[in-house]
Amino acid sequence: MGVYDRYLEAIARESFRKYESRFDFLYLTDLDMPALLERLKNLPDDTIVYHTSLMQDAAGARFIDATQSVPLIASASKAPVFVVDDVDLGRGTAGGDLLSWASDGKVVGEMAMRVLNGEKPQDIPIAKSANAYMFDWRALKHWGLKEADLPPGSIVLNRQPTVWESYKGYIISGISLILFEALLIGGLVWQRARRRKAEADLAVTYDRLRLAVEAGKSVGWDWDVQSGRSQWFGDLQTMFGIPADSYSGHVEDFRCSIHPEDRELVWEAFVDARESRKPYVAEFRIIRADRAVRCVTATGKFYYAPNGNPERMLGMAVDITDRKLAEEALRESEDRLRLLLDSTAEAIYGIDLEHRCTFCNPACQRTLGYERLDEVLGKNMHNLIHHTRADGTSFPAEECRVHRVIQTGEGDHADDEVLWRANGRSFPAEYWSYPQRRGQEVVGAVVAFIDITERKLAEEALAGVSRKSLEAQEQERNRIGRELHDDVNQRLAMLAVELERLQDNPSEVRSRVQELRKQTTEISNAVQALSHELYSSKLEYLGAVRGMKSWCNEFGERQGLQIEFKGPESKMSLPPEVGLSLFRVLQEALHNAAKHSGVRRIEVQLREDSGEIHLIVSDLGKGFDVETAMQGRGLGLASMQERIRLVNGTIDIQSMPMGGTTVHVRVPFGSEKFSEQAVG
Repeated sequence: MGVYDRYLEAIARESFRKYESRFDFLYLTDLDMPALLERLKNLPDDTIVYHTSLMQDAAGARFIDATQSVPLIASASKAPVFVVDDVDLGRGTAGGDLLSWASDGKVVGEMAMRVLNGEKPQDIPIAKSANAYMFDWRALKHWGLKEADLPPGSIVLNRQPTVWESYKGYIISGISLILFEALLIGGLVWQRARRRKAEADLAVTYDRLRLAVEAGKSVGWDWDVQSGRSQWFGDLQTMFGIPADSYSGHVEDFRCSIHPEDRELVWEAFVDARESRKPYVAEFRIIRADRAVRCVTATGKFYYAPNGNPERMLGMAVDITDRKLAEEALRESEDRLRLLLDSTAEAIYGIDLEHRCTFCNPACQRTLGYERLDEVLGKNMHNLIHHTRADGTSFPAEECRVHRVIQTGEGDHADDEVLWRANGRSFPAEYWSYPQRRGQEVVGAVVAFIDITERKLAEEALAGVSRKSLEAQEQERNRIGRELHDDVNQRLAMLAVELERLQDNPSEVRSRVQELRKQTTEISNAVQALSHELYSSKLEYLGAVRGMKSWCNEFGERQGLQIEFKGPESKMSLPPEVGLSLFRVLQEALHNAAKHSGVRRIEVQLREDSGEIHLIVSDLGKGFDVETAMQGRGLGLASMQERIRLVNGTIDIQSMPMGGTTVHVRVPFGSEKFSEQAVG
């Protein structure tokens, strides 16, 4: 079977599923045409055939369904064949609930014309396919099917005329001649009354047709005000859940179907229209027979007797449930979009083709520095933001990136654009712009941007830290070079001179060996101390506490300082990176104290308190201005801060001229980031 054949088969299977407990269904869908015709010739009694479509059989042979498949199937079938659309009727098939391709095409064409005339698609009511029960009289007679058993309102085609239908003209003419004399007797009086009634009926019919055209294909009613009886016609199934296209009942039946919360409103509209003789208009909810709720808009008109009393009312009601649901979905979508725009940190605005602002979210208003929304909406965003060239001069909107987005229909991104606030201050921004379309036509643009001032400052700060890090490395290399050249190298040179002198005076060797050994030891100690500055093996093997204490003793001896180290009595376990960072800060702090404090006693404390490691280095020396020192060329303080920041710690430097200096370091201890095995 072809794709369309399978599609209709699936619909039929789904429709028949609820009847499978009452009837047996056999699907002859995977047969070639000869096999199918043979099966149709041998169907059991009490069988009907429901044909959907056969454009390709199982052998791959293709057929035109209406002119080839249907006649073959109808002629071979032992049972009546029912079909799904009107083009298959009259070829031996019985008929059924048929889809009219011509009617559907007409409805689609009318909708297309309404759209072309400017109506919005969502404002056009959804139309159902104009299905109708249609049967071939000849097939009904062939299979012994009675017209009385057909669904109400069924259309029977190809009926052979009866005697009356064949000769009614002659019969009417004869009767007319016989009654002509009698009709002439009261002709004038009867004709006058008939003409008046015809004119009234014509007015009613005209108004009914006019209302039907205005309201569209829906449900109409004719209410006899005196008796209270009303007749309903149209799509009663959709609106009221009534499986018929006409209904007759009392007006109270209609009132009971109105939603309880809307009944008073609807009845007040009825009363107002009747007393004021104005058209009746109302929008309300209907509760169907299956308890489903439908939304309805209704219009109507009262007609009055010569004495002024209302005689009847004609009206039309249109089901607008789908439109209401669409409007609600649109409102929810707009609310979600508005919430997103209001809550996002990115500044977002939209413009039309003339760069006029069509919307602006709070972040955009705050970033640009405008207090009121009306200061932005409708204004030319290019003039407000003041795009600039690299040299700071403004340029026309035609040269703007956003203007090019509108012209080309392609999005754009810039990561270093200069924008201006309402107070006249510029700021760097990164922005994205996208074309806004209605269908295929570009009608504007949507722009999102963020203020990257802080990012620029962070990048500059990072560049400064990197620059200072390189400078610190160079300074450290220079210091090590000076130590090697001015101290170690000079001592080695003096030792070489002494050895050369001994070579010339062998008799002094024994007396000078002890002195030369002492000089060699001092040189070795100096090299060892210098290596400890670069890498302390004691920190690795003894642990952070004992390693720092040992280095303090060595540094104090070399510098002639009294360094009082106070550490925990119990063994403390520190992650390697924390211990190394504290050790480097300690080295830098003691070097600074030895060089600048002017005192010979320094205190060092290392303790654990409230889940933090505290390192405190203090002296009572000359002190300095911390802010001035941080802005100077020295890199020691910046290096200490960077090291402690890398281990998630803080450093506090307190000092003032002649007031001493205290360096207080705090590092979280035991966090996931730094939990390691014990060291030492």
